[in-house]
Order: sequence, then C-alpha cells, then structure tokens
Amino acid sequence: MTELLHRNTILDILPYDIVNAIFSLLDQPTCLECMTVCRAWYKSIPYYAIDLWKTVEFKRYKFNLNDRRLARCLGSHVKKCMIAFYEDKEVWATLDLLTRTKCDQLHSIGNRYSAPVQSPGMFLRSKDVHVYRRH
Repeated sequence: MTELLHRNTILDILPYDIVNAIFSLLDQPTCLECMTVCRAWYKSIPYYAIDLWKTVEFKRYKFNLNDRRLARCLGSHVKKCMIAFYEDKEVWATLDLLTRTKCDQLHSIGNRYSAPVQSPGMFLRSKDVHVYRRH
C-alpha cells in the first residue's frame, strides 16, 4: 500500500534539464492543462516550466484569472506582461493577480488598448494603479 502512495512520476525520474526542455516547447495554456494530470504534476510543473512564464500575455479566452493553476505559475520570474482587455475591470483583475502572485520583478507591463507602463514595480506596490487609454 505504501508503494502506491509514493509512486514516482516521469517528472521525478527524468533529469531537471530534460523536463525543463520539454515544458519549454509547450504553450502556456497547454502547460496549465498538464497540471491537471495528477497532484504531483500540479505541484511540480510550475517549478519545471519557470522559463515558459517569463513573458505572459493576458487576453480574453486564453486564461481564467481565477484559475489556481495560473496563479501557481506566476511569481517573481515573470519579467514582461501584456494585457489585452478592453474592460477596466479585467485590467484591474489582472493587476491584482500580478500583485497577489508577487510578480514584483516585472520590467514592463503593457496594455494593447492603453499606453505602456514604464515602471511597473511602482504601480504593483501601490494600491493606486492607473491605467491610461490611448485615444
């Protein structure tokens, strides 16, 4: 019975570099789907796929902002973020997610429908986040 509880997955057997290379070939939504395979993959994949999440584009129908799998994949390794939402509430929800997941090392945040933010750290540390629209 104990053997069943401690069964190794392919992620445990293969070297880190190989697993990392495999996940670098996936797109982000597929990576999130892989996290549904089992509890071990749910916990391990964000560690192996860290390079995949350095740049994130949030757009409608690509990610559910309330998805716990997405939140597990975000963190200080995220360097660039593009937000492609029209609705202010979606932009605010995305900025809130970035703040909650400690994406505090961002080099740039852009919104396809507004002016780019040059210094994202200032905005993420502040509750007073401003989004400017292009005309």
